[in-house]
Amino acid sequence: GNVAPVEELVEISLLSSSPRGVDFSWDGNTWGRGTVTIDAGKSSVDFFYTDETAGDTNIVTAMAPPEKGWIAGTSPVTVTPSQARAFRVFHDGVASVNVQETINVQAIDEFGNDATGPPNDNPPYDA
Repeated sequence: GNVAPVEELVEISLLSSSPRGVDFSWDGNTWGRGTVTIDAGKSSVDFFYTDETAGDTNIVTAMAPPEKGWIAGTSPVTVTPSQARAFRVFHDGVASVNVQETINVQAIDEFGNDATGPPNDNPPYDA
């Protein structure tokens, strides 16, 4: 689309459709921001996004002031899981003496998502 600088300072609210653990920052260090500001003469603003729920369904929505002719925009966001922080052990609950059984071990990140990276270098791990 066309890019045009704003004539006056514009505050935009930041939202997400993610179910939990969403946060925004202006600088990547200070979190808990719910808005960003585009300064007069500028056409964009940067912000950081973090989320505890991994996946491709999270959408960041920027709600702009409709009275100024702005239309809310959405952007798809892919949130990747962290390194393994703990392991979950699953069993069907049925066991017999001297009978081979199967257990499943799942590596999870600190938020309970399936971990895709190797465990961190600081064992012990949570049980």
